[in-house]
Amino acid sequence: MGIPYDSLVIEDHYNLDIWLKWSIVEANLENARSGALSTMYLTFNSATGFPPGDIAKSMNPKLHGYIQGKTARFGIIAMDYPGPQLIKDIIETNF
Repeated sequence: MGIPYDSLVIEDHYNLDIWLKWSIVEANLENARSGALSTMYLTFNSATGFPPGDIAKSMNPKLHGYIQGKTARFGIIAMDYPGPQLIKDIIETNF
């Protein structure tokens, strides 16, 4: 049942400097855009080391700026506190 977790390409570096974390997130999103359609990508736009809300305040605007206006396949994006506009813009990348 479900998606076999070991078949996913996963970005889950969670204990990093936010700028390094963002560069790894962005690379996985780029790979999802250009990768084989048979491959599922999972990107965690979250980290540890600070309260989740503080990390989200840094990471979510970077993600929003990156996906805004794009029509692409990004796979699964896991995040904390995305907000309605970020959710809407992620959904709109599918059309």
